[in-house]
This record gives sequence, C-alpha cells and structure tokens, in this order.
Amino acid sequence: MEHGELRGLRYVLIAAMVSGFAIFANKFFVGVYSDAFVYTTAKNILAATFLAALLAFTNDMQQLRKLKRKDWLKLSSIGVVGGSIPFLLFFKGLTLTSAASGAFIHKTMFVWVAALSTFFLRERLKLHHITAALLLLAGNLLAIGLNAFTVNTGDLMILAATLFWACETIISKNALKDIKPSVVASARMAFGSVVLLGFLGATGRIGSLTALTAPQAVAALTTSAILFAYVTSWYNGLKLVSASTATVVLLLGAPVTTLLSATFLSAAVPTVQTAGILMVLAGTVAYVRLSPGGTEHATFA
Repeated sequence: MEHGELRGLRYVLIAAMVSGFAIFANKFFVGVYSDAFVYTTAKNILAATFLAALLAFTNDMQQLRKLKRKDWLKLSSIGVVGGSIPFLLFFKGLTLTSAASGAFIHKTMFVWVAALSTFFLRERLKLHHITAALLLLAGNLLAIGLNAFTVNTGDLMILAATLFWACETIISKNALKDIKPSVVASARMAFGSVVLLGFLGATGRIGSLTALTAPQAVAALTTSAILFAYVTSWYNGLKLVSASTATVVLLLGAPVTTLLSATFLSAAVPTVQTAGILMVLAGTVAYVRLSPGGTEHATFA
C-alpha cells in the first residue's frame, strides 16, 4: 500500500471518529434550539468562518486566484448538493420518522457512492467487495437496533438527502484532483451556508438566527468546531483514497456513538447491537483490505 493511501485512510478514520462524537454531542445541543433549521444554519455558518480563517492563514488562499470557471462550478455544486439541500431534507425527515430508521437509511450512503463511483470515477468493484458491503448493511441494521421498517415521507426525505450526499462525494472526489482539500471544504460550507440563509429568509426564520441566546450561541460554536474538524479531515482523506473506501470507513462513526452513549449515558448495549458493531468492524476491515485502490494489505497502524 502506498504511503499516500495509508495517510488518506488515517484522515478518514479521524473523520469517522469525529462523526461519531458529533452525533453524540448533537443529542445534547440540538435540544437548545426550537428550530433544527436555525441550528443547522448557525453551526454551518460558523464552520465556514473557521475554514475561511484557515485559508487566510495558509498558502491555500492563493489557489482561489488560480481557479478556472469549471472549478468554481464544481465548488458551487458541492455547496448546493452537499452543503445545503441535504441538510434541510435530513433534519425535516428526522421529524417525520424514527431515529433508528433515519440512521439506517443514512448509513446506506456507501452503497450509493460505490455504485456511482463505478460509473463516474471508474472505480472497480469485485464480488468480495459486494460481500463485505452486505456484511456492513446487516451489521448496521443490528447495531442501530432497527426492529421494523416501514417507508414513510420522512424516510424518503432522508433517502433523498443521502443520495445528495453520495452525489456530492463523487463531485468532490473529482474536484480534489486539482483543488486543495481546504478549498473544497471551505467552498462546501460557504456556498451551502448562502443557500441555507436564503432558505431561512424565504421561510421567515432569519430573525431567530440573529437573536440567539447565550446557550444557543455556545451550542453553535461547539458543534461548528466539531464540524470544522470533520470536513477538514474528511476532504484530506477523500483526496487520497477511493470514494467507496472512504465512505465505508466513515461507517465506523456509528459504533463510536454507541460506545459513548454506553459510557456517559449508561445506555445498555444489547447483545444483538454488540454483534452488529462487530460485523461493522469486520466488514470495514474486509472492504478496506480488498478495496479497488490497491489496499490489499492495508492497516490503520
């Protein structure tokens, strides 16, 4: 395995850990807001500000002057497709369906990314990759604890959001061939925030954003810092490994959330969920070791 690929896996692994912690933290902070759309917009704007500051203090800012029209088109597409619309669909969908159902649908993103990357990125998938993918799906089903599944409007909205994020992954992977990860991450959050602000304005919610209470401001500041850490590590990793492998490793965030809940909230982890977590770990390792990017001997050490 090449050094760059191994470094990319480590970045994505960090992103997965941050993602798992973010979901755990959001359980506390989202309750501070009466409107999930306002909460999402506030933290995304702050994350975009942090990323802009990072560009300002590094040489990466210079690349903005060299970007061509096609590059700006890709970046704006990433912001709209990944940084705005899916957030609105996802949070609205969660209010219309169960958390377990929503979580499982979101965790299928790696399936859509794998399918799209085969056609648009020419990543090759073999039978053993499909076998590992089925193990991952089954493991997530058990780990999340979803007992029954009936499709409703909320589920369809979350599925649409998941498909948007899958498409964004493909666009981002293509953009990262010529554009630095920090620029892609900044564009995603900046363009996405503009769309979210437009949505708040169109729906009469903009006043809530400008009248945050102290607890709401602290919540937005904390989660935006977590989001900053996530997008920074995620795009650095996505640049170096295949899109399908990156989204598979990202699944490790779910066990992190479960373990944090068990540790700090004394939440019981049934045997079935434990088995699901082990299946996710096994499926991830199997997929990465056999990934199309030539990582047959990959380890995270």
